[in-house]
Amino acid sequence: MTEPTPQRPQLAQTIAGTLGFNRLPSSDALAGTTLALTLENGGKATIAFGGDNSCIWSGLPGFTAASGHAATDVVEAAPGVYFIDLLLSPDAPETVNVIADTVTRHVLIVGTCMNPPVERDTRLSQLFTPATIDGGVASGGAPAPTRDLVNHRALYHYSPETTYEHIYINTKWYAYQCIKGARRGDCGCDPVSYYKIRDDLYVVTWREILIDIAVVFVYDMKAMRTTGKAWGLLGAPPQMRNAPAGAFIELLQGANYPAEVELV
Repeated sequence: MTEPTPQRPQLAQTIAGTLGFNRLPSSDALAGTTLALTLENGGKATIAFGGDNSCIWSGLPGFTAASGHAATDVVEAAPGVYFIDLLLSPDAPETVNVIADTVTRHVLIVGTCMNPPVERDTRLSQLFTPATIDGGVASGGAPAPTRDLVNHRALYHYSPETTYEHIYINTKWYAYQCIKGARRGDCGCDPVSYYKIRDDLYVVTWREILIDIAVVFVYDMKAMRTTGKAWGLLGAPPQMRNAPAGAFIELLQGANYPAEVELV
């Protein structure tokens, strides 16, 4: 279903307001600490966490400035793995998420940017930067693109009133339909990205076309739940807003493609 353009931010706000019911709680585990990172290109970045849900950062790819202050929200998305949400001023066209695995010392930084409007395409772009936590030796493989979720199909229960089905079609696109909620019966396809953090732990992001939002999620396939956020033009009048989100995952049956079918 295609909504008239003026209604899209309000539609997005309605949807975003239902996404946080099943989200894991925020954590103060990193308050008063500093996360020192080495980027895959050898660059350095730091995040110094205050006790007031804010931080001082420097060197983070995804932000235009070299350093600054940001509001923060931290959630332990899986044991020892932190989903860190950094927001500049409410009207800033960029946001950064840091997924820090304190067990393996590997990190994935996701920068999301709102771009000028385009016809029949998403306005959102995302930058993915692997890094490591200084002060020790990283173990296991670095975060990397993965095909593990391709052809998976599942229900995502965000609240008692909101359920979506996702089908991960290939490495570039996923399909959704709203089973229960404000957009019940709507469906579509959006560009998607998948990164594997470690076994049964993934970062999944997508950039919507119908409404001007992007999402960043950690998928914990052992606990069968997601932790993340939606961010973009929400509400009326439309403003850059952040919507914490999380869901319980219910896997559905699927079928594998025959060997001679090669997906992108």
